[in-house]
Amino acid sequence: MLAPDLRRVAVEFLMPPPEMQLDMAVLTTYSLDLETMLALPLAVLAQAEGSVEDLMENPLLLLEGLREAGDRIHVFCDSSGIALPQQHRALYGILENCVHPVGAPHGGVFHPKVWCVRFKDEEDHILMRVAVLSRNLTTARSWDMALVSEVEPFPKQRPKGSQDLSSLIESLGDLSTQPLSQELREDLGNFADMLSRCLFPAPDRFYGALEFFCLGLGNEEGTLWAPPNNDRLLAMAPFVTARALKHLAATSRGTCLLFSRADELDQMVKERNDSLEDWDNVQVLNDSLLDVDEGASVMPRGLHAKAIAIEHGHKVTWYVGSANLTTAALGGKNVELMAAITGRRGRREGVHGEGIEFFLKAGFGNLCHPYVQAEPQPESTEAMAARKILEETRKSIIGAKAQVFCQSNEDDNWSLSLKMKVALPEGVEVSVWPLSVPKARSKELSQTVSWTVPAACLTAFMGFRLGVSLGSVPDICFTRKIPAVGLPENRTAQILRSLICSQENFLCFLRALLGSIEGTVGEESITFQGSKESGNWDQVLPSDALLEDLVRAVSRDPERLNSLARLVDDLRGSDEGLALIPDGFLALWNVIEQTLERRKNREEA
Repeated sequence: MLAPDLRRVAVEFLMPPPEMQLDMAVLTTYSLDLETMLALPLAVLAQAEGSVEDLMENPLLLLEGLREAGDRIHVFCDSSGIALPQQHRALYGILENCVHPVGAPHGGVFHPKVWCVRFKDEEDHILMRVAVLSRNLTTARSWDMALVSEVEPFPKQRPKGSQDLSSLIESLGDLSTQPLSQELREDLGNFADMLSRCLFPAPDRFYGALEFFCLGLGNEEGTLWAPPNNDRLLAMAPFVTARALKHLAATSRGTCLLFSRADELDQMVKERNDSLEDWDNVQVLNDSLLDVDEGASVMPRGLHAKAIAIEHGHKVTWYVGSANLTTAALGGKNVELMAAITGRRGRREGVHGEGIEFFLKAGFGNLCHPYVQAEPQPESTEAMAARKILEETRKSIIGAKAQVFCQSNEDDNWSLSLKMKVALPEGVEVSVWPLSVPKARSKELSQTVSWTVPAACLTAFMGFRLGVSLGSVPDICFTRKIPAVGLPENRTAQILRSLICSQENFLCFLRALLGSIEGTVGEESITFQGSKESGNWDQVLPSDALLEDLVRAVSRDPERLNSLARLVDDLRGSDEGLALIPDGFLALWNVIEQTLERRKNREEA
């Protein structure tokens, strides 16, 4: 169970085992927060300490993390699920190659939340890790579930239990709403093949291995999925429908327990009074007992975990994953993924098990109380009409054909134009803006909307705000990634220069890069030609400690200088970049490059 205060869950799932590195990660989610996504590549760097918020405070290291691992981390999210960030950042442009909007083939939403990661060591030994979650890739503070397992793939054997997981990953190229490169498609195929050769072991105290169930990819006919017949049933999800609940309860010969959200239950019971008659015990979280930072109250909170547990004989089987207890989820309209594990029920006194009673007594049951229907709050006809028209407009914008055009101007700025053909209902106001600029620069959506921006602010991510005066309902805000043409090849370098922006920031990057280098300087000496007067060595680096760290890196940890080498190459590619490098540093750097080249030649000889 993932408590709301576990902010680093996303990063921890990507941390490589000792002596291994992240080689490729494929993450699926319904909703995506771009700021959380920015921090993920730092999971493969030594500097990845602290929370997501801490990492976001150092955009230079963040950029280096994106360069180190951005090509190896690919996120597939529902095309309508990219949230509107609270801040504008040019860095979002770096994410465009690893964020891929997808859709569900049967008209629902793409909803699976599974992370598949491949690690390699220097000898090309492979370890595959899978995390099946109920949590989206966002900063939402909610109670969720996760099931994590890792294993080395078989050379040839293809266990039956992993085939649905492999099929989901293999289908991502076809589900993508924007064309993927041929290289990425091939990588996904190879990645899926490797998953098909994995038998992921179940956690301690459970039997055998994980068995995966993917819903919504086949030619579904609306038949609802359900677990086998059982002696007792527990079902948990934030969203429910009457038909799905009745279908699930029919599988059990014994007690049926339901955990959901009070507001969702209120709405369902309002629409159908007999919705809960098949459930013996209906519980909701007691929000007053949840230790949640009030500063995060604007984010979704409460129950978000999704699980079904069935007891059969002396065993219990848990189904954990993304599926809510709804007709769309269990009927194949949405794309969902669940993983099943089986353990000992542990019913007898003094015998521990993984059954329903033990789960409740372990602590979760203490956070809940029986559901009591609240007094219905009537909504005006105008408000209902306003919500409906806003939602219809959102769907129209998500599905509309659109393209972003980038063109250089004579004054070194660029024209960024959005062209979109969409019919907007009367009375709905729609504003749009690139996520790299402040929201204050938003403009009314029309067939063509343009902004003048520096090259660093060119982006395919566009923010939208939909509002309507009728009914006084909240605005709808979201992000859409739109195909872009004309982006300059050196956009990453442009973003880098916008972050460095001064020689002082260059030195800050250098300090952070060289920090925590242990050991002493080796026997190999580095000879700097010229005197202090001619080379200005005492002025190149403002402290002896920084120069000493640089020399130590050359001697003890030269790989750490790869990041610095990429930075210097980017900056010296233009006059603007050269102005950000302190006087004399390039001469010093040339000596370092020569030293490293001599060492490489000796090792190859």
